[in-house]
Amino acid sequence: MAVTRRQFLTGLAGTGAAIALGACSSGDHDVSLHPTTTQTSSAGAVSGGGDGTLVVVSLYGGNDGLDTVIPAADPVYRSTRGELARTEAEVLDLGEGMGFHPALTQLKREWDAQRVAVVQGVGFSDLDRSHFHCMDVWQSAGEADMSTGWLGRWLDHGPRDPFRAISVGDSLPLLLQGAKATGSVIPVEETPLPNPTIAERFATMSAGIEGPPLLVAAAQAGTDMLAVDKRVSTIRDAARSNDDDPVEPVGLAAQLALVASLIEGGLPTRVYSAQMGGFDTHADEKGTRDRLMVALDAGVGPFLRRMADRPVTVLVYSEFGRRVAMNGSAGTDHGRAGPVLVCGSQVKAGFHGDTPSLTNLDEGDLRPGIDFRSVYGAVLEGVLGVDPSDVISNANRYPALTNLF
Repeated sequence: MAVTRRQFLTGLAGTGAAIALGACSSGDHDVSLHPTTTQTSSAGAVSGGGDGTLVVVSLYGGNDGLDTVIPAADPVYRSTRGELARTEAEVLDLGEGMGFHPALTQLKREWDAQRVAVVQGVGFSDLDRSHFHCMDVWQSAGEADMSTGWLGRWLDHGPRDPFRAISVGDSLPLLLQGAKATGSVIPVEETPLPNPTIAERFATMSAGIEGPPLLVAAAQAGTDMLAVDKRVSTIRDAARSNDDDPVEPVGLAAQLALVASLIEGGLPTRVYSAQMGGFDTHADEKGTRDRLMVALDAGVGPFLRRMADRPVTVLVYSEFGRRVAMNGSAGTDHGRAGPVLVCGSQVKAGFHGDTPSLTNLDEGDLRPGIDFRSVYGAVLEGVLGVDPSDVISNANRYPALTNLF
């Protein structure tokens, strides 16, 4: 059925209102359709010279840091953890009495190649152990105001570009939501547009639209979506045709395999987001943890190998750690501090920060020694080349972690 330009504009105005309502919803951070809006100021220009690519991996549920980077040589760890404790012979030795979970074999190879940094005892004060609130704190780097993400504010300070930041998956996390701009979302599995002719007509009719802001935003959002879909599809096709021995990755491995293909395919994206869930291990933790660590290793390890010669940095974090002591259900409850992994050829490998004490606890929790915003500050300077104060409120309270890059 033929559509006139007047009919198209009328329909687009309604679409724009729907998009705006979704974008302005402050209570839902899993919004998968956001318009990329108008050009912003040039604030946040490169100050540290960082010209790398950042890949943020969010582990939802509260990753047990003491079963990721394990103080296996510490007798307090062994006595407190009971049947959850790993022996020194089991763990993958990192030195200093510490070891990786036995399933992290590929990450251990990257550690040996000096492409993995472990930042110990990372967290924040006044943690309430709520999954949702604590993840919002991490993703916003916020204190009172958590309406935008730390990388969303980085987007706000740059040129409008739908390729600048991409979330791989089904939703847009808070960390890529800004006040003026957001990241784009692409699915792991390709979902071709049902009718390419309709897409072409949309692009033609939306070109040069002027009028109310919602109308312009809807037209721009659609145009951006089509541009991202077209280029990503081209790179997907090329990657498939060049893969002589295709392996069907799943979960995090599938997300990071796609990110690797997009980087190798020349996409100009500076920030990618990937995610993995299932880390809320209150009961029967050991078997679940083994499976989770296999999946984490299968995702991050091969990705780091593919990116070994590129300025790509991977940041792996979770909203909080777990309690030191095992609970009555052979699991662990919500804790405080935990390790953050920062990986890539540009990082200064090894341990950063002091190993948290297993005896000087805060109500059974590890005490944070490094505020997570200090890690963000180092990443903003070393990878993205921006002043942390342009992105993080009261950044002077959280000086960037030194010697990470």
